[in-house]
Amino acid sequence: MTTDPDSTATSPSGTASATAPPPFRWAALWPLPTILAAGIGVWLALDWGKTAAPQDDFPAALTQVDELLARGETAAARSILTDVVAPRLLTAPAEINARYNATLGDALIAEHRTQAPPREIDEAIIGHYAAAEHAGWTLSPTQFEARAEVFVRLGRPDEAFASLATSADREGASKLRRTVRRSALEGLLARTGSSPTSLLAAIDEYRADAVITAEEEAWAVMRAAEIRLSVNDVIVALDRLLLDIRRLETAPEGIEAKTFAALSNLLGECYRRQARFDDALVQFEHAQSLAPAGSLEAGESALGIGRSEHELGNLEHARDAFSLVVGGSHNDRVMSAALFGRAKAFAAEPDHEASLGDFNMLRTRFHQSKHGALNGAEVIDTIIAIADAELLSDAPGNALAYALIASDLLPGVAPTSPVLLRLASSSRAEADRLRASAEGGDPGKLPPNDRIRVNRLLKNAADWFLAHGRHPATIALADGSASASLWAAADSFDLGGWRENAVEGFSAFLRSVQEGDLKRAEAEWRLAGILHAEGDFEAAAQHYESAIAVAPNGPFAVQSIVPLARALHAGGRTADAAVKLGSVLDGSFGLEPAADEYWDSLDVLSLLMARKGDHARAVELLREALARRPDAPRAGELEFRQGESLRELAKSIRATTTAQLPPSKVEDVRAQIATLFTESESAYQRAIIAFDLIAPASRDGLATDMLREAHLHRADSVYELARYEDAIELYEVVDRKYSDHAVSMVALIQIVNSCDLLQDAERAITAHRRAELRLAQLSDDAFLANGGILSREAWDRWLRNHPPAPRAFATGETPPPTEGSGG
Repeated sequence: MTTDPDSTATSPSGTASATAPPPFRWAALWPLPTILAAGIGVWLALDWGKTAAPQDDFPAALTQVDELLARGETAAARSILTDVVAPRLLTAPAEINARYNATLGDALIAEHRTQAPPREIDEAIIGHYAAAEHAGWTLSPTQFEARAEVFVRLGRPDEAFASLATSADREGASKLRRTVRRSALEGLLARTGSSPTSLLAAIDEYRADAVITAEEEAWAVMRAAEIRLSVNDVIVALDRLLLDIRRLETAPEGIEAKTFAALSNLLGECYRRQARFDDALVQFEHAQSLAPAGSLEAGESALGIGRSEHELGNLEHARDAFSLVVGGSHNDRVMSAALFGRAKAFAAEPDHEASLGDFNMLRTRFHQSKHGALNGAEVIDTIIAIADAELLSDAPGNALAYALIASDLLPGVAPTSPVLLRLASSSRAEADRLRASAEGGDPGKLPPNDRIRVNRLLKNAADWFLAHGRHPATIALADGSASASLWAAADSFDLGGWRENAVEGFSAFLRSVQEGDLKRAEAEWRLAGILHAEGDFEAAAQHYESAIAVAPNGPFAVQSIVPLARALHAGGRTADAAVKLGSVLDGSFGLEPAADEYWDSLDVLSLLMARKGDHARAVELLREALARRPDAPRAGELEFRQGESLRELAKSIRATTTAQLPPSKVEDVRAQIATLFTESESAYQRAIIAFDLIAPASRDGLATDMLREAHLHRADSVYELARYEDAIELYEVVDRKYSDHAVSMVALIQIVNSCDLLQDAERAITAHRRAELRLAQLSDDAFLANGGILSREAWDRWLRNHPPAPRAFATGETPPPTEGSGG
């Protein structure tokens, strides 16, 4: 950039330099007089132009507008017309007004050449041309044609045709009229919302014109047939086609072969619509023989052949015909229709992989707006029908694949209620199929990948069921469909382990049904079960109560009573739980003793009584339960619990009663205690037998622990009966079976105690030494497992502090009784 040498210098930092400015020179003002003189001259010229303007040159201005329009400069042309010419029209001669209106009409048409103008613009164009004609202007052929197109856009085709009669250009008028009439008719046919009757009337008027050619009449015949077919007026369409084709065949100037091919295609379509498929094939094959290869007419004939062969059950021929179209280069209408037809043919064969491939390509065409005249709703209905058939054929995976395509066929359009239902139903059915395929029907034995897939299918099914249940169209049916889907959603959530969603789903179902609906009882019961498992015992109890209240005599009331008691107990309301179970046992709930829930009540109430310390009542309840079902799957558990309560009852009687009784009664109490320990020994023995019937691999952790404790406590019961030799044998069994568990330490110490009581010092010392060795052998984990009552260090101290007592044996004194490990 150059710099004025007289300007102030600037340093890199932006501050003025220290150099002083040069002195002022008068010579620098030498251009000023010239500038002033020029400015005064411009002002005088402008003032003179305002006061002494020349006469307006309208022809030149309008000619300039024509030139601008020819170059496509519509904005500049409109500016001259509205800003320059229009304000001066009052002084213009009549012929200028006429030309101005005609030119303004041209400008409006040029401005909206690339897109259809608003209706008010079309009305303005008609108005300007009318004003021009009224003032004496003669429209050019181009203006006549343009005005006719505007009339057609406005839905006034009669005026379009009538305007041709006023054309001053008679040369070529016949051709112009045909062109405009054809253009106007095409525009009318392209409009949406026109009635078929008015369209057919316009076509008849067009055909009545004597100047149209045979080809043009054939074109009109085909358009009329298409209109009649569009409203399913097949019989009339067929009759008129047959008559018109005979007349066209004798036309003097002749008609192209491809035109007759198109007419034969329409004739074939009429036969096909009447289910006369053999006749249709004849016409389509005739059209194929006439149509040039690769032409639109050839594509339409192959399409018709495919459709007819499909209806006749010739699926292979249908597929080949459709493939001929798909493999060619045809317009979107024909290509999409052929894809649709081939997809249906593949599905019917069935070749679902190929069918789904075609439907996917069809979906792509819809997304690219290349589906032609194919109706999206019709395609979706077809896909749904195929999905339904696959569901009935126990192929839910295929059904789901089809439903997914239907849900995404139309871009930007949410899935309809029927599509949502198929998505949900097929997804749930596929999940159920996979679950049923597991070994032994146990979903827990599914491979990890299948378990993940099942969970995803259940979640998707639940989401789709929920969407279907909430869809306005589903709700509007008012036939229970919405509630059924809400139920299915909640059930799928629950099955998939989505418990929070399941709670919301069942709650939504309850809101959707009437108070008296018996299905509410099951919903309340399901809700209670979920909340119970989640540890929300108070809410679970409320829903169990609601399930009972909805239908007190129903199955879910019965199924709720025992879980209700469990929830009440878990929530700290044991007394209320006992009352609920008592109502079952005393008959006030209406259950027979043979009912499962009656037996469950015995089971649960006995457990509550034992935890409460009422072992006598617990024993009574357990005896009744075992008497009613001695071969119950959980008999081992109940026998074990009976043994525990009998032993605890004996110990409690011994601890609280003997000291308060007179000597004459003590023996009776001791006999009672001995009886209880004898019964506990028998109960433990029965528990061991029951648990041993279960394969070790099939026992759960609770059964394993109970079996171990049953062995130990059986020996303890015998020990309490002072049968020390028998006790030693039973403790040896415990030591052998559980040598890697801390319970073996208890057994060995009890052997020491038993030997002490038998005054067998040698065996006592040996057992004591065995206990020391066992303590060294056991891992640290053994003392942390279930049944480990002392740590390694505590056992070590106990052994050091309790050596065998040989001196006591030497004097003949008997050591004091040592209570069993459970005491």
